Amino acid sequence: MRGEDAHADVRRGHPDLARNAGQEPAPGVVALCNHLILLARGLFAIRFSPLPAWVAGQAPALALEYGLWQSSLWRSLYDGLITGGLVALARRCRGLMPPQRGDLSVAALCALCDVLANQLLLGASYIRQLQALARDLPEADIRAALDLKAIAATLRATLAALPPPVDAATAGGTGALVVTLVDVLAMAGDATPDGGEGAATLGLAWAVSLPGPAPVSPPPALRAATRPLLDWWRTADPATRRAGQLALMIDMLTEVTGPGTAALTAIAAVKDICHGLGVDGPGDEGPRGVPGGGRQTTGLGANLTRRLPVSAWADTLARLEVRLPPSRSSAGQ
Repeated sequence: MRGEDAHADVRRGHPDLARNAGQEPAPGVVALCNHLILLARGLFAIRFSPLPAWVAGQAPALALEYGLWQSSLWRSLYDGLITGGLVALARRCRGLMPPQRGDLSVAALCALCDVLANQLLLGASYIRQLQALARDLPEADIRAALDLKAIAATLRATLAALPPPVDAATAGGTGALVVTLVDVLAMAGDATPDGGEGAATLGLAWAVSLPGPAPVSPPPALRAATRPLLDWWRTADPATRRAGQLALMIDMLTEVTGPGTAALTAIAAVKDICHGLGVDGPGDEGPRGVPGGGRQTTGLGANLTRRLPVSAWADTLARLEVRLPPSRSSAGQ
């Protein structure tokens, strides 16, 4: 999913995929795509929001450990569960990639979900450490920092109100199903007269998932929602900026890593849907030797849901392409 040619055959219209064009996707496939994209949004925000340089100066061990956690978390989702997991498996099932020994089974997909959930829960320890740093900033304008939290809550609500990027029509179409993760602050900063100084120095990523390649300019609603945050940053004094940075990072981690959050709920949903995919590894061969041909099996999850034939889910997931935006040059990158 990284290279421009990764889905060239899909974009040209592979015959195995085109034959089902226009058909309604199987129940759960659209939900599976959107759960994966929701996870990618949340983890994108974490991955591309490093600790501020002043935090690294005060707590170098924390900064090193946090950076390793960010990278590991993102690899588990983007390179593991999505790229090397569900999408790669779907492309092999549809004959777009050669089969490999040890291809994923239902049990392996579910294990990937468990690993990701456990990694997310580790974020709680960083919340406590950032809160301790925040308590050591008595010179900051705490009221102004609280104002920033309110502004950020409005932006967060605007992002949450955007419709899911995948629906039944797009899932049942042809060609690559492209969803681009966009850094809203960088996108909005490019549209401001001063070049988005706040976006460059705040160092936090606010992710949104949009169908197709990233737009040249942000939608008006997003631009309007981000302007108060950038304006706050430009007018705040250095100490208050520090308090604001920590406050937003704590909120971001709490929203993504806390028990019962949307991210962990999405992982549980992905795992549940994986139980029903028509892939159980060797011994469950379907048409043309494809694993998981749709028969009811006695493998993991067989008592939860009936197996979906490969053609009911792999056609859609084989086309899914989650893209990253161009990297921005900033202090937060």
